[in-house]
Amino acid sequence: RLCRSIDLSGIHWGLAVIPLLSGRFDGNNLTIPHLTITGGSNLGLFGHLPYRAEVGDLGVVDVNIIGSGNCVGGLAGVTYGRATMGCYTSGMVAANDSVGGLAGAAHGPVTDCHSSCVVTGNNLVGGLAGTNGDAVTQCYSTGMVSAAGSEVGGLLGSNYGDVIWCYSTATIRGVSSVGGLAGRNFGGAVTQCYSAATVRGDSSVGGLVGANGGSVTECYGVGPVTGTGDFVGGIVGCPW
Repeated sequence: RLCRSIDLSGIHWGLAVIPLLSGRFDGNNLTIPHLTITGGSNLGLFGHLPYRAEVGDLGVVDVNIIGSGNCVGGLAGVTYGRATMGCYTSGMVAANDSVGGLAGAAHGPVTDCHSSCVVTGNNLVGGLAGTNGDAVTQCYSTGMVSAAGSEVGGLLGSNYGDVIWCYSTATIRGVSSVGGLAGRNFGGAVTQCYSAATVRGDSSVGGLVGANGGSVTECYGVGPVTGTGDFVGGIVGCPW
């Protein structure tokens, strides 16, 4: 159990602070501020959360994480854990592909989490997670997301899981498959979600989902959407 706030001001880490966690990490509703990491891939407070790992009730604020590779997030580079619950991040996260404010690639369920990070990358870039493969429930993002390529979203860059009761008010800029909530939804069910994000891209640009291959139910988008090419919509850009 984390019993106090840990100030990491001025410490520059070349690797993830906790490369591998097995078990439960209880943040006890406290925060870790000023985490600075410079490295390659699989970067975050946790480099890799394996199948048995759980992280809950933890804030990682004012992060400055720069990766030269993939799978980089404020909380974790990659999550396969049983649960990530009640966590939040703020600050700046940058890498190439699979870049997110909370997790670079989320392959385990994420519940009641949020991010206000400024996130930049090339492809698969999201305000909360760059790539998502499991359920995301009651989460939101309020930061800025910018990418030089495709699959860029206010909450999720690419999505394969169910997204329920989530929203985004982020500012998003990408090239293709750019969405206020998800850049590309490959087959997940997006249910009772909304976006008030500002979205700008070239093609397959949507106020909620840029390119959609799954279901969108009881959702809406109210933010401004700008596209310079084909397939631009207030809710879904392209029914992919």
